[in-house]
Amino acid sequence: MNGLASFESRAHEDLFRRCLQSGVVPPKFSYAGSAAYRHHILAATNGYLAVTDAIALEADMIRHFDPRQIAEIGPGTGAHTAALLRVLSVASPRYLGLDFSRTMLELAVPALQGNPDLAVWDVDEGPSNAIREWRSSGMVLSLMLGNTLANLDDPEVVLRHVRESLDPGDALLLSVNFADESVDPASIVAAYQTAEFQASVLESFRAANVDTGDLEVTFGDGELRAFVTLNDDGRRIQCFRSRRFSPGALEKALDGFKKVCIRRSGSLGVALVSV
Repeated sequence: MNGLASFESRAHEDLFRRCLQSGVVPPKFSYAGSAAYRHHILAATNGYLAVTDAIALEADMIRHFDPRQIAEIGPGTGAHTAALLRVLSVASPRYLGLDFSRTMLELAVPALQGNPDLAVWDVDEGPSNAIREWRSSGMVLSLMLGNTLANLDDPEVVLRHVRESLDPGDALLLSVNFADESVDPASIVAAYQTAEFQASVLESFRAANVDTGDLEVTFGDGELRAFVTLNDDGRRIQCFRSRRFSPGALEKALDGFKKVCIRRSGSLGVALVSV
């Protein structure tokens, strides 16, 4: 990519500036506009792969579904989804990718099978009709893989929006990282202290012509946070947040779904629920 930083739309820029004024910029800006290209570079690094790999457990949870309609919220680069479908031996299902960022969706297309459909949805803000307008007869399997849920504003609210956007009989597969007291917090922080992560997180600040210092990354109480200081006025802005769930917190967030099944392998957790 070239050195020009840009927002995806004027609406994204306006929202970013409102968030900047509040002191909290949500992680979704690290995956939109020119930051989407930065994220593709980040997603190829070993540190990133180390915190998102749950494919074997995910595949084992949904083998009996033989999914033919998949609606994925936050597909990222598409590589995780493509690997999951290969393990399941599912050939060219109908696929709908949904994301805050149209750019991020378009960058995922080469990795995905068939001819994927795309729709913009800011799942933080409310339910969407996009899945109902796209679907045909039969069950839809919705996916939220990797750290998607962990990086959103309010997991309980987001999952309610997802549930209200699906139909009875649909299912949701999601994966998270569980809090693990045996893991050294310094190793979690180290996975995010990379030039690629900093470039992705600070790209929206560059697009807004906001002069910043370096990132400060912290981990405590099950949450990884990144902060940056603005050079013009010294304000400290939270610009990234990623949770590590407890099983109880995940069950609470899934309240309202039916047939909740949660499995854990080390720090990886996968839940399969129905609407």
